[in-house]
Amino acid sequence: MIRFIGFLARNKVILTGTLLVFLLWTLDVVIDGGLYSTETFMDELLHPSTLEIYHRGLIIFLVIIFTAYTHFTLKKLTESENKIHSLSQKLILSQEKERKHIAHELHDGLGQSLTHINITAALIAQHSGEKETIRRADEICQSTQYIFNGFRNILNTIDPHLIDKLGLVTSIESLIENWQKHCDLNYTFNHSGKLNELPYLVCISVYRIILECLINTSRHAEASELDISLSVMPGAEEKESDTLLLEVQDNGRGTDLRALNSTGMGLIDIDERVQALHGTCEFNSAPGKGMHVKIQISLSEST
Repeated sequence: MIRFIGFLARNKVILTGTLLVFLLWTLDVVIDGGLYSTETFMDELLHPSTLEIYHRGLIIFLVIIFTAYTHFTLKKLTESENKIHSLSQKLILSQEKERKHIAHELHDGLGQSLTHINITAALIAQHSGEKETIRRADEICQSTQYIFNGFRNILNTIDPHLIDKLGLVTSIESLIENWQKHCDLNYTFNHSGKLNELPYLVCISVYRIILECLINTSRHAEASELDISLSVMPGAEEKESDTLLLEVQDNGRGTDLRALNSTGMGLIDIDERVQALHGTCEFNSAPGKGMHVKIQISLSEST
């Protein structure tokens, strides 16, 4: 309440309107420029014409107070939403920073160990004269190479470093290419617009959303096709912001989104990432109809 009163005091329009209402009340009971007596004052105040003006003034006053309170509440809600979005963005960046650190430690630790094992096994095979030793050494080289390839894919998932070096489009194409090696799915990726000029927060969020869609489709959808469309649409007017549009569609079994257990952590994670960027997210699905994810992000509001 104290904050609301302070808000009224700071708002010159509302304060002026309130003072005008009280001024009308005062002028309404003034007779020829003066108040002659208490009886005259009460007679004028209780006169039907005076009461009508009084009621109108009271209504105006109540409307002003209600408008001020509504404006005050909406302003506080907007400030709270902006703080939540800001905290969500900071959380995403903090998570990505931690992922980079983990990927770096794994690369320098486990990655170098695998490389050392592979080199040692190759040297043993090269300098050994026994066929059995050479065969065993070659098996070690093949095994370490297999582990290293899987390890590299894990590192790319934890920290998609290609985004920084080659841009968002190349990172997504590499992600899809690696995913095709392990899943019996036909992927299509259509893109347009200035996607490689997007802020890092938007890029990493889009990458994570597409990755989540790939995981959900391969694990749950029982689909044979997955279409991904990503584009930046320029604003209709010069001052209007560009919009990022992402659509992911599969031909899987679909699900009933109204069911209590239909929205898993994957869809929740997607929705939270989109909300952190002030975007909108739509999930459309039905049994036998596949899953369609549509995301729109205003690029002026996302940073």
